[in-house]
Amino acid sequence: MSVTFSIEGNATGAFEAECYDSAMVLKADDYDSILLAITRHKMVCEDCEYGGMYSRAILDVPADLDVNMSNVNAAMVGARLGFDMSDLSGSATGEDFLGRVLLAIAADLDDSGIRATEVTPGARGARMIDCGVAAGYFGERFGQLHALASEAVRLGREVHWA
Repeated sequence: MSVTFSIEGNATGAFEAECYDSAMVLKADDYDSILLAITRHKMVCEDCEYGGMYSRAILDVPADLDVNMSNVNAAMVGARLGFDMSDLSGSATGEDFLGRVLLAIAADLDDSGIRATEVTPGARGARMIDCGVAAGYFGERFGQLHALASEAVRLGREVHWA
């Protein structure tokens, strides 16, 4: 499981669907048109015919600034930003989020990494491995979140995570 931090987006009315077998992306100006394009594509693509093909709304903000991380890492990052991450979802104004990121960067918290650990609960229990985080991980993530938050402020949008 993972959490993605992204800029609040508004649907443009257009849709897209991606072929599982190739890098081809179908695009259409409305929902009915994307359904027709998917139906036609599945007639010539066996993978999509059997595996299904799903459309998604095209938003008015690019996804290239999205920051995705594991649930555990997102909880640690969110906590360092001062958010309650108990349900791993939430939102904040761009200004609030940017301010929290700047404070986290300025606080210069320990970023020496977290060692990987293994937990084996009893002889018959599952073997659990926490991979930890590399040194510099939080600094890198805060840099990415700074770019995301700065763009959210420029656009007058919120930052969402889930």
